Amino acid sequence: MWNIWIDTGGTFTDCIAISPDQERQRIKILSSSVLRGTVKSVKGNQLEGHFSWPVESDIFSDFTFEVLQSDFEARVQKIDLKNKIITLDRSIPKNIQDLENQITSHEEVPILAARILTSTPLDKNLPSLIMRLGSTKGTNALLEKKGADVAFITTKGFEDLLVIRDQQRPHLFSLDIQTTGPIYKSAVGIYERISSEGDVQIPLDTDNLPSEILTLPRTTSIAISFLNSYKNGIHEQELKQQLEKHGFTAISCSSELSANIKLLERADTTVANAYLKPIISTYINGIKSKI
Repeated sequence: MWNIWIDTGGTFTDCIAISPDQERQRIKILSSSVLRGTVKSVKGNQLEGHFSWPVESDIFSDFTFEVLQSDFEARVQKIDLKNKIITLDRSIPKNIQDLENQITSHEEVPILAARILTSTPLDKNLPSLIMRLGSTKGTNALLEKKGADVAFITTKGFEDLLVIRDQQRPHLFSLDIQTTGPIYKSAVGIYERISSEGDVQIPLDTDNLPSEILTLPRTTSIAISFLNSYKNGIHEQELKQQLEKHGFTAISCSSELSANIKLLERADTTVANAYLKPIISTYINGIKSKI
């Protein structure tokens, strides 16, 4: 069985593998899941390329070949790695000479890395393997503001919680306080109340949800954080079940994620989870579907 360790960064992905014969391999590829090169010369449906890929055998049949500075795209038939000759399924225009090109399998980068390490082409299943992943995908999405569209749902009266926060200042005497603002798209308050002891004081009416919720696109990622739900999460669970009936699939509840007594901290965690959950889920599912 193969053992593969993969660390995906913002630009490069580093991979270490141990084969069933206990042979150790290491490769480094682009985290965009492509292999890049330059076109040197063109003849018919073949081109001579300039590239240096960590590959020992031709696994590239049916990979997509793209030229970055043009709209030319084709399917790879085979690649002579020794002579650096790429054969495509269509004729190649001569005006792409000297331009940068790339090939891709349209898979997540850990799968591309696994194919390279195990010499597995697209028409073959990957061998039995154990894969351990490390990734900055969530961190990058936060830094680049590329997360999901989030709706923050909380107890009525606390909609501005993540804007007002606790009024702590990084620079105490600054008169011009700069804030990044919340990462959610909308905030909705619902009438409900759980006491500090965990008792239901105001029941949640799931049959009459606010229109602000029901009119949200069903692709919206929902973050639910109610007052004192760390003590009793029944209202969060009731709302989650009702939202699932209405077609929402990405739902994060603070009572499931963080048992923190403070609403602010729980809400922060829940909104961050909702912001990243669809991205990380798509990433992981894309990997699991190929293993």
